[in-house]
Amino acid sequence: MGKQFRFIMDEMDKKAFFEYVRYAGRIFETKRFEGTVEILDFPSHLWLKLYLFKDEFGRLEFKEILDGKRYIDTTVSPVIEFRDTMLRENVKEIQRGRLYLEMKYYDASGVLIQKSELFDKWYRELVSWIKKQLQCVEVSSNGKVVKEYVSKSLVKLVEEGYHLLG
Repeated sequence: MGKQFRFIMDEMDKKAFFEYVRYAGRIFETKRFEGTVEILDFPSHLWLKLYLFKDEFGRLEFKEILDGKRYIDTTVSPVIEFRDTMLRENVKEIQRGRLYLEMKYYDASGVLIQKSELFDKWYRELVSWIKKQLQCVEVSSNGKVVKEYVSKSLVKLVEEGYHLLG
């Protein structure tokens, strides 16, 4: 019930994307020892996932775990997951980044709930922004030729045959 868009993005493009999202929305991070926090500046520390949100799409719903920390319930909340691209030069691997969202879910009564069309439109807008900023490269993956959206600074690594994961 979800959809995703994968990409290979360098730090410069991630920062530009962050600023683009911050212009109209909010960004949250789930930190191991702090729970979920809103972030206003691009993270200088290592991170894996950020959650993109606009107030106009509804409320954030949270799950609480045993230690009292609250985490965004990403299935029911109108958030888009932004997963980081991870480059592992020592083993010549690139873990693709992605945008991911759930558009439907079942509530506690078993009723199928559809999220807002405006929320889906924002997702498509973010995908479009990424496609315009990154270079479209055709690469061989598992015996097929596929299109990858790659930051210009990382195209050479992809063309040199770095193993693409995710």
